[in-house]
Amino acid sequence: MESVNVTFDVTSQLVNNFKQVLLKLKNERYASIGIIREIFKVIEDIIDASEQKISDLKEELKETSSIEEQKEIMNKNYYLSDALNYIFPLLRDITFSTINFIDFDDYAIINFIRERISSISFFKDKEIVCLISASLGELNFEMSSRLFHKNVEEYFNKLDVKFPDFSLHIKYPLIFKDNFLIKTAFFHEFSHLIDILLKITENYVIDFKNYEDKIEPVLEDFINLPIYHGLPETLLKDLFYVQLNKILINWTRELITDIISVILLGPASRSLLLFWSLTSGHGSFNFSHPPFYLRCQYLSKLLDIDGYENLEEENKAFELSEKIYEVPTEKIFNLVIKILESEMENIISTSKESFKLENKDILDFLGKNNPEKKVLLELVRNDIPIGVYLPVHKYKKNKKTLLKYEKNPIFKILNVFWEYYFEILFNTKKPINEKIGLFRRIEERAKKSIDMLRGYQIYDKFNE
Repeated sequence: MESVNVTFDVTSQLVNNFKQVLLKLKNERYASIGIIREIFKVIEDIIDASEQKISDLKEELKETSSIEEQKEIMNKNYYLSDALNYIFPLLRDITFSTINFIDFDDYAIINFIRERISSISFFKDKEIVCLISASLGELNFEMSSRLFHKNVEEYFNKLDVKFPDFSLHIKYPLIFKDNFLIKTAFFHEFSHLIDILLKITENYVIDFKNYEDKIEPVLEDFINLPIYHGLPETLLKDLFYVQLNKILINWTRELITDIISVILLGPASRSLLLFWSLTSGHGSFNFSHPPFYLRCQYLSKLLDIDGYENLEEENKAFELSEKIYEVPTEKIFNLVIKILESEMENIISTSKESFKLENKDILDFLGKNNPEKKVLLELVRNDIPIGVYLPVHKYKKNKKTLLKYEKNPIFKILNVFWEYYFEILFNTKKPINEKIGLFRRIEERAKKSIDMLRGYQIYDKFNE
């Protein structure tokens, strides 16, 4: 009986490649980014488990003599080799999503959110992995979207490697890399994960019976469209309700996520939507996202319920957003807007009841007469970063008071800078060229503020 040589070179080489790529990434790009170590730990577990599988197969081979048994082991090796290839998208995505351009501020935002929700018992035992990447274009977006692909997760399970229960991948265009104010969007993206975990959107049901008078005329117009001529009415009704339900679920999800982000951050989340509304035009809606105007309506209602009093500039921004807004020509979108306007208070109350996070510190800080906010706003007006600043203490009875740096949390930095942004925008005394220059300075100083804050946070951590 002839023996059959079974080689493990291909599988072993794959594992070695993973080791080398992982070492290269860690040494050259990620040595100082703590949160990414969670992902590296998963990959290292994969490597360890894969090496053990290879070792087990080799031992199994030694104990076999028949060709059939050796072929069976060979098939196991090929299966392992094939499964390991699922890890290549993971390493490729990390490499091609240009994550090496990411700065500390991105992770500072995520850590701030994680610390903020840690007060809620529900999140204390949840392992949340968040990866942030800046992409050069749609191609990078598509590749990086495979980061936690189901095939990879399945392979983790086959090796008995613990895959993070909850993962989040935040992607944004590289052009926004240094615009810290735009990264307010991170709060919205993270809030999607909170919504998923708490099942707020999943459990929220809109009863169509309450809106029959609004639905019937739109449904009739839909059935009578020329393109559907001759099709069974029952089929067309099903098609209409499927489409209506899909839009309602998608838009409700985005509105609930907006609500969560405001609870986490305050009106700065609405400020970003107002900014996009004024700069992107009125037509910014589709099957997946509601118009900015409706989203701002929701958040204004939420802030009003919480007792927040709009600044004069915020009211002006909202009024201007309302003026440029046009009712959608597609009747189904117009119908969805009417339904969601009617559901507004229910959706807000449901979101707040599900996501029970205390945000009194944010609302107190944002009070119009709060001296601390006034000081920080004055520092910003004078082009001074506010991530960390040195308070001025007066001498008392010829004794020096202890001087120390004050660190401002991210919610103070973002809310103050967004307030200053709209203050400049609606300043009728400043010419446009001066405003553009100030807007650029805002971006620079906001970025500098978070860099300083992050630096002192790291300093404190190493000197605890």
